[in-house]
Amino acid sequence: METIATDILAVIESLDTGPVHLIGHDWGAAVAYVATSAAPERFKSLTVMAVPHAGRFAREGLRIPKQLRLSWYMGFFNIPWLSDWVVQRQDYAFIRKLWRDWSPGWQPEPGVLDSVIQTLSQPGVRSAALGYYRAALSIKALLVSAEEAHYPVPVPTLALSGERDGCIASEVFEQLMVAQDFPKGLTFSRIAEAGHFLHQEQPEQVNREILDWLKLNDDRFATNNKRHEVGDIEDEVEITCITDLLGSVIWVASWRPG
Repeated sequence: METIATDILAVIESLDTGPVHLIGHDWGAAVAYVATSAAPERFKSLTVMAVPHAGRFAREGLRIPKQLRLSWYMGFFNIPWLSDWVVQRQDYAFIRKLWRDWSPGWQPEPGVLDSVIQTLSQPGVRSAALGYYRAALSIKALLVSAEEAHYPVPVPTLALSGERDGCIASEVFEQLMVAQDFPKGLTFSRIAEAGHFLHQEQPEQVNREILDWLKLNDDRFATNNKRHEVGDIEDEVEITCITDLLGSVIWVASWRPG
């Protein structure tokens, strides 16, 4: 994750827009914690969806019985060869099952899941995607100290979770988001009738939450007390993680006040 976080910081530097808002879902959220912790001065705000503080989840998440049951697939992905073979069988039926389990009752728009399967079918992508989980459960990762795991994220943070999330339970998400890790403030919002892919399941509500958050933190960041209207996105970079298995996305956005 440190390598990807470094890439994000390089993208922000190349945009040369000043501090930005960072938004991440799933693995995108995990990377976003690392990036904002490493260079908080480059960010106005952080929005994370579906995955709690990455350090705390790595150290404590799988010690929670309910979450251990939900995260069974992480252990399975750490069985070399077998998991690679099972994942791609019957047109990636395993991945389709995970999506159903993670977002119960949600039917993705036509082509969404097919595009994920198409990405995973490209040479090297499936093994790279599974590599994220193998690194996450490596001996080095599991033996990380509490001090290392509980690193601060000194950026105003909005944490969104779907109440039906079957990947990381919303109550576990909130349990692992500890206020002391977020010295600039932490705000929760649990999205009703949404699972793991909350931004796709309830886009209007999630977009409204995010836009309000960006507006609030633009005002906080401004050097004067004038009320700013949310304008167009001046620069937007979307980085879809190679693990499209999760639909992981990071957005970097710089706003031009109207």
